[in-house]
Parts: sequence; structure tokens; C-alpha cells
Amino acid sequence: MVSDGDRVRPLRAGCAAYVMYTSGSTGRPKGVVVTHEGLANLAVEERVRFGVSSGSRVSQVSSPSFDAVVYEWLMAFSVGARLVVAPPGVFGVWVGGVVGREGVSHCFVTPSVLATLGSGVGLGSVRVLVVAGEVCAPELVARWAPGREFFNAYGPTEVTVQATVGGPLVAGVWCRWVVRGGGGGGGVGRVVASGAGGVVGELYVAGSGVARGIGVGRV
Repeated sequence: MVSDGDRVRPLRAGCAAYVMYTSGSTGRPKGVVVTHEGLANLAVEERVRFGVSSGSRVSQVSSPSFDAVVYEWLMAFSVGARLVVAPPGVFGVWVGGVVGREGVSHCFVTPSVLATLGSGVGLGSVRVLVVAGEVCAPELVARWAPGREFFNAYGPTEVTVQATVGGPLVAGVWCRWVVRGGGGGGGVGRVVASGAGGVVGELYVAGSGVARGIGVGRV
């Protein structure tokens, strides 16, 4: 374990927590330096918005090479909740058996994964379901929102996983990555520059959630 005596400088909130390699928002491969401050703010946002507690059981579906795994780890470990790790490559089967058996209460998946789940799959124990990474079709909301809180989140690696989140959604609500009326993550400020007619816009993100070395630009 690293002690204060081993460090060459004081540990501060702005110090690097991890580096993740991604093409991200620009399409140009780069290493993204995420700070401890960004992670701390995200942990608070998850705990407050999703109602996570020490008695919660959070699924880990994401690969450790994907920044979404940080989202799942923080959701569980920041409050001392249990993390239920899915075996690789068997998500549909795993949901059908393990989610119910382990009593998973909080689950994060991409919309495309959620769309593969058959009608016989039970998510009865899941009270908070979060989707992100892709456009979420209205039929997914209609099918999986009843009986639980359903959230649609968005954020690239450069803004500590999550820039904004909308919800809870209900059947009949059309949703994309950034949902109308959605709130932001802790430590993240957002400005929407509207396009023609105020319908299409660009999302600009600022604040402590932005990774180190990321300049002003479009997300």
C-alpha cells in the first residue's frame, strides 16, 4: 500500500485516478485522465439519484476495458453495496437466472443488450434500471419501465462517464441519449447550443467532471 511518505507530492482531488484509452468524442485515439474529484462527484450523483445504499445489489455487466465498469463499481463500492459480476458472453442467460437469485436491485445495460432479453427473462428484483451508450427506443421504455425506475444516461469517457441523465421515464416518452428535462451529473455543468428551431443542438460540458487535458469543444 502506498503511504504519504512514498508520494513525491501531496494527493489532491485533481490528481489522476485512472487513464483510459479511447477515441471518444473527437474520433482521434487518446488517453483520457480522469480525476479523483470527477469520480467523487459521480459517486454522489449515483447515490442520490438512484437511491443506492449498503443493502443494494448492483450488477456488473461491463468489461473492465469499458469505462462503464467504473459507473457500476462506484455505484456499489461508494456505499458498501454488493457487486454481482456477470460471466462474460452469457448476459441473456445470466439475467434470466442470476438477477433474480442474487436479488439485483440496480442494473446498468446498453439499450441493444436490453433489447435482446426474451419475454421470459425476469427483472423483478431490479428497482433501478439505467441504459446508456445508444439511442433508447420507446418500446424498451414501454416494456421495462413499469414497476421500476428507468433512467436514460449519456456521457463520454472525457466527462467521467456521465454528463447527463434523464428520468425516471415512463411508457410513451420518446427518448434519446440526452432526455428533455434530464439533470446532470455532480460536478458537471451543461450548456445546450440550439440548432434550427431549437430542436437539434450541441451539448457543451464543463466543470470538475471533465477529464484533465480536455479543452473546450463539442461532446
